[in-house]
Amino acid sequence: PAVVIGFNRDVAWGLTNAGSDVLDWSEVEFKDKSYTEYQYQDTWIPADMRVEEIQVRGAPAVLDTFPVTRFGPVVTIGEQALDNGHPVGLAMRWIAHEPSNEMAAIRGLNLATDMASFFKALDQFQAPGQNFAFAARDGDIAIRHNGKFPLRAEDQGKFVQSGRDTT
Repeated sequence: PAVVIGFNRDVAWGLTNAGSDVLDWSEVEFKDKSYTEYQYQDTWIPADMRVEEIQVRGAPAVLDTFPVTRFGPVVTIGEQALDNGHPVGLAMRWIAHEPSNEMAAIRGLNLATDMASFFKALDQFQAPGQNFAFAARDGDIAIRHNGKFPLRAEDQGKFVQSGRDTT
């Protein structure tokens, strides 16, 4: 429906991956092996239990159920337990899991006529972070590191964080 890297009569553009860190890991403590409640601050919070249907060629579909927390989907679970016996899992928060509309941004790039309209289209582009190179018929040349990037405190995001925190 749109050209991701290309040109039109007035502008040309290309892009490369930004390579920015947009992924955070949190250790989540579950109440029990049902994984339906997790500890946040001093409260047990219900997890959103997501069911995914995985199509298998030549076989019935497989249903996979996993918890989703305020820190994102839990991607590893039950491999470890805390001293109190509560199972833990690792939740992954990724900017690309958040709602966004990159197709509208790409469509806007396709219709851009100058640097202003090109950058306006990029305002809608969130994930994954990209470096957009741009050249226009009128002589403008630019590059923009673009996307939605998490704001973090110093050293935050470098290590697995506790799922009990407010981050």
